[in-house]
Amino acid sequence: MSTDTQTIETARSYLLRVPVPHLRVDSQSTLESWDVLAVELVSASGLSGWGYQCGFGAAMAALKHFIDGAILPELTGRDASCHRQWWSELYLQRHHTGLNGPAIQGVSSPEVAAWDLMARAADVPLWMLLGGRCRDRILCYDTNGGWLGYALDELLENVKRSVDEGFRGVKVKIGSADFAEDLRRLEAVRTALGDDIMIATDVNNRWDLQTALQCAPALADFDVAWLEEPLYPFDVRG
Repeated sequence: MSTDTQTIETARSYLLRVPVPHLRVDSQSTLESWDVLAVELVSASGLSGWGYQCGFGAAMAALKHFIDGAILPELTGRDASCHRQWWSELYLQRHHTGLNGPAIQGVSSPEVAAWDLMARAADVPLWMLLGGRCRDRILCYDTNGGWLGYALDELLENVKRSVDEGFRGVKVKIGSADFAEDLRRLEAVRTALGDDIMIATDVNNRWDLQTALQCAPALADFDVAWLEEPLYPFDVRG
């Protein structure tokens, strides 16, 4: 494979705002749009690899500023296939910005773009570079219809539509100020979908440890597949 197809000649980023048709409401946020930070790595031969990460609010503009100034200029002339090496270098060299937040986010989109560029250079789907096919079918679930902002009738309409479209699972947001109402919504979804459809839940980091210990057992009544993000990510004790 020619090194020109993997040598990064140009690196640039784009901040995209994608409006959503309905407000996305979870236990912590109300989203009017998805902000997508896209990174494009262009090889010396003209191939482009793309990496994306999502977020929302002014923080994404700040992240773009950080990436443009501190990350992307360091990638020119590097080999996309050596991404593990330059990922570590860039991350550790910027430890003074913190070991999470911009320091880790700043190198994530470029790394994804490097993988994409490698796949395009090899003219194969990315999944082949990541180990190839290990199964013929996977269970897919839909998270778009289960936001807290939907009234119960809208929630039920959404999850039924997801199943009609072929999804075998749905995710329902919980973590509202009224846990009893969360349970009523889950019960209604389970009743509407029956026992063969997977239901997952997501608290979006709203609970503390005591709340999680008190509330989580009640989810077993609805055969919930998992409880996602019950605690703040850096609640080490929890």
